[in-house]
Amino acid sequence: YIDDGRDDLQWLPPHPRAYYAIDTHLGYGYRLWKARQFDRVFTAQKDAVPQMKRDGVENVAWLPLGCPPAAHISRQEFLDRGAPVEDLKQEWDVAFVGFLNDSHEVGYNNRVDYLDRLFREFPASWLSVNVFFEEMALRFVKARLGFNVSIKRDLNMRVFEVMSTGTALLTNRNVEGIDDLFEEGVDYFGYEGPEEMLEAAHAALDKPEDCARVAASAFQKVRSRHTYADRMKVIVEEMSHV
Repeated sequence: YIDDGRDDLQWLPPHPRAYYAIDTHLGYGYRLWKARQFDRVFTAQKDAVPQMKRDGVENVAWLPLGCPPAAHISRQEFLDRGAPVEDLKQEWDVAFVGFLNDSHEVGYNNRVDYLDRLFREFPASWLSVNVFFEEMALRFVKARLGFNVSIKRDLNMRVFEVMSTGTALLTNRNVEGIDDLFEEGVDYFGYEGPEEMLEAAHAALDKPEDCARVAASAFQKVRSRHTYADRMKVIVEEMSHV
């Protein structure tokens, strides 16, 4: 059972059953209730593991999100599929594809505020919502930087998706678990807060060779270690011992 953000699905698979909890940072109570019904629990957010253990769920482990390479494809893969070169030019400094939140609650990052600051500084940029798979990948491929800001220190899908497209990632560094998987300055450009975000973006865009180096390192790592096929192998292996 893979959590998809809906809290109204009551169906349970047969035993032995595994649960992959994704949005523990946005709706912990429901995910905890759900987790108690499963033989093995995996959480996409690292900090949910000790939280669930404190709440009595012992059979829980961290399993980060990942990417599907067939959907989040690179420029070369677009070319291999027959896309015209002129359709893949890097037209934009920065691209963001995703959900917009404008909450000012404590602990949240307001994406509208961040994007407003970023796009005022870099007007040759692109914003898309409700765009997925290859259409998402195309937006990132056409940009020099793929932008991310986590809502609540969550290691979200966008980190892996941008890396999978072969575009350099600019993301907030105060994210649970990112340093366990990737290295700042090697695999991504990091920042904390709006001012450092602008500084990091300028530094990256001023040195295209650094963007290319970071993008290449991240692409190799995410494709070789952090696909959803890799994640499913872990689940299947773990469930074979239940």
